Amino acid sequence: MTIERIRELLADKDRLVTGYEITEASVFFEADADADCRYIKEFLDYYDNVSRYLGLLHMGALHSCTQKYAARMEDNTDGADEWLPYLYLKEMDFYTALHSYSESFRFINLILDLDNAPDFCVAAALMQALDLFMACGLKGEAEQYVDRTRTFALLCDLPDTYKMILDCNLMQGYAFIGDLEKYRFYRKRIYSYDDALYDGPLETALRIFCLGSKALLGQDTRPEETDIAEFEDLFGGNLTTYGIFVDYPSIIVPIFRWIKGCVPDEKLTEYALKMIDVSASISDKLDLYAFLMDEVILDPERLVEIHGEYHETLRRYYDNSLENHRYEVLGELVSHEIGRQYKKDSLTDRLTETGNRYAYERALDRIPTEDGIPSDVELVVFMMDVNGLKRVNDTYGHAAGDAYIKGAAKAIEETIGQYGAYFRTGGDEFAALWMDVQADAMQVVSALKERVSEYKDDHGNVLSIAIGVASSKDYPACTVPEIVKKADEAMYADKRDFYARSGMDRRARV
Repeated sequence: MTIERIRELLADKDRLVTGYEITEASVFFEADADADCRYIKEFLDYYDNVSRYLGLLHMGALHSCTQKYAARMEDNTDGADEWLPYLYLKEMDFYTALHSYSESFRFINLILDLDNAPDFCVAAALMQALDLFMACGLKGEAEQYVDRTRTFALLCDLPDTYKMILDCNLMQGYAFIGDLEKYRFYRKRIYSYDDALYDGPLETALRIFCLGSKALLGQDTRPEETDIAEFEDLFGGNLTTYGIFVDYPSIIVPIFRWIKGCVPDEKLTEYALKMIDVSASISDKLDLYAFLMDEVILDPERLVEIHGEYHETLRRYYDNSLENHRYEVLGELVSHEIGRQYKKDSLTDRLTETGNRYAYERALDRIPTEDGIPSDVELVVFMMDVNGLKRVNDTYGHAAGDAYIKGAAKAIEETIGQYGAYFRTGGDEFAALWMDVQADAMQVVSALKERVSEYKDDHGNVLSIAIGVASSKDYPACTVPEIVKKADEAMYADKRDFYARSGMDRRARV
């Protein structure tokens, strides 16, 4: 699969995409995520385009791509990657489809915690949170999120279609928690938009929201004739035509339970079985089977038939759950490993396998300095610079220069690195940090200089490193940046002494 072929598929949105094509595209996008993430926009567009065809297997394949892209975006040091909230949205949808509510909610919170999440992603996360609370019967938690959603809806910048759906969710949320006043406000509000928005599918969705919200509020009251007529029209008519199943577990079953007794049981059974047939979710099928067997009077023959279907569905749900949990566990392992590897790569200098400058700066940032370095803590900073690297590069080539740098890193690892963290902070520059190390710093510096003096490369070059050391014990009034500066000044003094003794032209240094 090539990017040109993927773009062709994206251009033809009406064409059915095959499972083979999804698998091939997944291979392409995984390779891109492992490389430079050039085609992340095409990945998200592709995922959106084929999502209606995806079974669990293909969702799992694209989910792996999502994890890799997200790990790379999370590793972005400026923390401002525009694609991350959309990737989290895919993760949220994936785990919701697996009925892994805890994982789904983890990604909801990740989206809501982002400073740069677009309003579309925030709206989707808030609506999904409300759905999960209602599915679990958590009214207290739902109350907090429905108010949060209301505040967001007042400030967001979304097209009217999305605002209307957001208002529908608010109406439903307030019905769920029993706030009649706000429920009525949003029920009125959703019909205040431009008439052009109310096309067939959207109008049907609004009708389901309205009937479902009334059902949530009115479980202890009898439906009105208009409610019964609306139920008959929806479930006996065009609901399945549009393929709309809004908040299935949190609205559909309450609607059936509310209408029960106002519609003949045979009709109720017919509508429930129709919903079972068209539902893609096994757990949603089980919800309606349980309703039929526990709350509807069935003739013995039909009861035996439905019991058989229920147990067959339950068996498939068990099998599917095992597969779902397998994907979930493997997905978490892969996600953790990918994230760990990318995090390691972002903190590691590729040439020397030491920490890089970013890792060094992070290590400095973690040193507690709000009130100065505590008196009972000793920070020792080593600043190091390889002498004569430019001469080696210019005379013998950059491969020899790389070997020279690696030799310095090895010597630092075997001496200073035995007691603390060490980093390559630039081309020929290294640093190391000790915290509360009992070893004598100057003795270790002498050991390092002796070790590097033993190094000779294939061209006979002898390695030399300029070293400066500063300690918080020696400079108790200094901040961390000031101690680093003291070590840097000592390193440059050592470097000047080296060039004076060696007679080298210091201008030959980089």
